Amino acid sequence: MSELTYDQIIFKASHNSYERTIKPVSKQLDFNKAEPHQLGCLSLEYDIWRHSSDFKPGEQIDEGYFKVAHVSIEPNQKTLAFYLQDLLEWHNRNPDYYPILITIDIKSTGGGYSNFHDEIDTYLKCYFDEELIFKPKQLFKNSSLSLCENVIEYGWPKLSSTELKGKFIFCLSGNKDWKTQYANTNLQERYCFSDQKISDNDKNLQPPDKGNFVFFNVNIFNSNNGVWVNTLPRFAEQKLIVRAYEANHETNWNNCIRANVSAIATNKIGDHEWCKVDNDNPFRQKHEWLDKRFLKNRSNKAYRTSQATVMDYDYTSPRCTMIFEKQAGENIYGIRNAENNCYFQCNITSMPPKISGDCQRWELITVNANNNEYYVKNRENGYYMTKAASKLSKTAGNDEVYIIDSVP
Repeated sequence: MSELTYDQIIFKASHNSYERTIKPVSKQLDFNKAEPHQLGCLSLEYDIWRHSSDFKPGEQIDEGYFKVAHVSIEPNQKTLAFYLQDLLEWHNRNPDYYPILITIDIKSTGGGYSNFHDEIDTYLKCYFDEELIFKPKQLFKNSSLSLCENVIEYGWPKLSSTELKGKFIFCLSGNKDWKTQYANTNLQERYCFSDQKISDNDKNLQPPDKGNFVFFNVNIFNSNNGVWVNTLPRFAEQKLIVRAYEANHETNWNNCIRANVSAIATNKIGDHEWCKVDNDNPFRQKHEWLDKRFLKNRSNKAYRTSQATVMDYDYTSPRCTMIFEKQAGENIYGIRNAENNCYFQCNITSMPPKISGDCQRWELITVNANNNEYYVKNRENGYYMTKAASKLSKTAGNDEVYIIDSVP
């Protein structure tokens, strides 16, 4: 697993980490195989506010220059340095750990950008350990290309590499103007990456192929899961990192895994059995690709849809697009609709949001390989999909033959 590259993994992230009840905050990084749903994050988040004073770029800056809070004035505000020290202490206890992503959400707007790039970099130099930071310049294999082009062309280091093992990746979020200007100001000299906010309901969303953004941040809503579960995997295919936040219930959590989201940010970092990515590691490998196909009955020429009891005579996507998820055994699949992200099952009149057993598993039995014709047989009851959307058949004949072919 450690031979995977950074873009190939999915991991748990803590949303607004300093607001969680777990203290010190760095304890949220602890992973225990006995309880993989408890803590085990590989990413933390801090909201920062700037309180300017004199500083010497690269040399000296007041500890109170940046403070952590959700709003600008809160009682007992702690400095960013306080939390950075906590990270250093955690690192000293876990020096060979996997890379940790630290999202710094810029809340400040007052005073303009000014020298923010020098301010935040000087702060990290003075109150953290520069040698522990994985910097943008380490991805510039070709200096004539943008950061994004370099990542698409050359990729990320392996988790086990000296570049990433035991390192921290700082990524600026929040204030759009500030993080954008930071990303475009001598980026190869900078300490941080910057993220770009993307939409969870834009069906036409496409990852960039150039520029200085390789991290992307998205607020996900369950009501839009028919969109973002299908658009976010496009970023993984380009080796780009997506952080999705507000994954605070099981459905969104599982959909983030299906969508190859890199960092799944949640408030539910403990006491929720579903809030884990793997039983043995604090990360899991992404799916390499999505196997998208349609199910068209040969007899009536109608397509299966996102409605279990309805078939359409015209193909439309994502309503008629199915994602085939390989299961154990030859030609065994879970069949998930791309619009509602629910599965066909042995009770053909309804569609659940997850695979819980053989009821949601189907065997494809070849009828005519040259024409992509198959019987679709349920693994639990042995019944076949037929031309009637709301019925299954005990036997397989002409009405049970489906044309199953790939879609873009």
